[in-house]
Amino acid sequence: MNILEKRSLFTIGHSDRSIGELTALLETSGVHVLVDVRRYPASRRHPHFGKAALRASLAREGVGYLWKGKELGGKRGGSGHSKHIALKSMVMRAYADHMESRDFHMVMSMLLELSLNRCCAVMCAEKHPADCHRSFIADFACLRGTGVSHIIEPGRVVEHQRSTLARVEHGELIYDRNAQIELLADG
Repeated sequence: MNILEKRSLFTIGHSDRSIGELTALLETSGVHVLVDVRRYPASRRHPHFGKAALRASLAREGVGYLWKGKELGGKRGGSGHSKHIALKSMVMRAYADHMESRDFHMVMSMLLELSLNRCCAVMCAEKHPADCHRSFIADFACLRGTGVSHIIEPGRVVEHQRSTLARVEHGELIYDRNAQIELLADG
């Protein structure tokens, strides 16, 4: 078996779950390390998902915690000159631009290396990966040979499928597929 075939990664959104619900989902999936990719790891509505409280709760369950929101977090500012023209949301377009950065590549390399030896889950706030930047992280990981599955709820884990808006050029993702066709159809 090829070493890349052994590598896998989960994603999960904390949503409005209790800490017990989150840790049960992680345990069921065999997750040993939670990688928090929220740019701002705090929640007034759900204080148990604040960085310190979450780290402590996970430690009690034997799950490691890494905060990588600086490098992998969402809510990025865009330049207005993105090549990712198929993405309608400026926030998502800005994140796709950020995926080209050295910081993003370095931390993703570390994460993919870690996933060879430890079962990892990437976490942000949104329950559904299509609603957040976890889908972009998953696209990148899949392109690098890592299988990604999204933990949605108990009994529902969905294998990631790369975005139909993405194409690969020189080993990098560009979210511009079908954008030209849509422009022609509008004209």
